[in-house]
Amino acid sequence: MAYSDFSLARVKDDFGLTLDETRDLFAATPSVAPSEILTTTLDDYQKELVESRNPWA
Repeated sequence: MAYSDFSLARVKDDFGLTLDETRDLFAATPSVAPSEILTTTLDDYQKELVESRNPWA
């Protein structure tokens, strides 16, 4: 099956699944500050992405 053929509704039907959206699985998970390397990497890639979508950059 192609990726474009997947949908949540179809997977639920095909596998007989139910969706439970009443629980917050990450409520007790503490926030963590991102590392410097992660912040730097994301900043660099964000700049490249913006420039690659701008035909005048």
